[in-house]
Amino acid sequence: MITLKRFSDWLYHVFTGKVAWISLVIGLFISALILSGAVVPETLRCSLDPAKPRTCIPFFGNDSLQKCFYYSADELKGFRDAYGQTGRECFVRFTLTFDSALPLALALCFVSALSSLCGKAFASTSKWWWVNLVPIVGMLFDYLENFSNVIFMLPYPPAEPIVATLSGFFTMFKWSFVIVNGILLLFGLGVCVRRFITRPHSQK
Repeated sequence: MITLKRFSDWLYHVFTGKVAWISLVIGLFISALILSGAVVPETLRCSLDPAKPRTCIPFFGNDSLQKCFYYSADELKGFRDAYGQTGRECFVRFTLTFDSALPLALALCFVSALSSLCGKAFASTSKWWWVNLVPIVGMLFDYLENFSNVIFMLPYPPAEPIVATLSGFFTMFKWSFVIVNGILLLFGLGVCVRRFITRPHSQK
């Protein structure tokens, strides 16, 4: 617990002022590049549409695996079968490269924003002081989802069904933490605004 507290304090120390804003912009920029596919090679783009080349990137189209808040083991198996061998190989390459950078970029956005806001909103003794660690937990679930998906997509050795089941839960937890991060940002912003409005007139 002491180590986590020190890590939280260190994040508050690092992500202040211009550093927080620059980190937020960098994180958003990297996330936008990956999610838009702007930096992703054409050979890693994915579609389950039979009329299109079956190469893979999981973010685009209504058949996107990453757009699901939760998916069952059978649904993940359906994606795996629909991708085919070529699609699965592209999926694994994409997940181990571009999709490995995305959780870190998103965590950078939330950590920098929460550290900057909540460092002003809460005292270091407050129970809310640790909120800047929440994006780190979400990032870990994102990586667990990626890892389990890669294992399930690999042709050998064959993955156990529990891997597909866990992947769906990891995805649900990942998106849940994204939502929680957004709520915490709004909460921290609200506290900052309230403190600014209610502080003594002499300090304004």
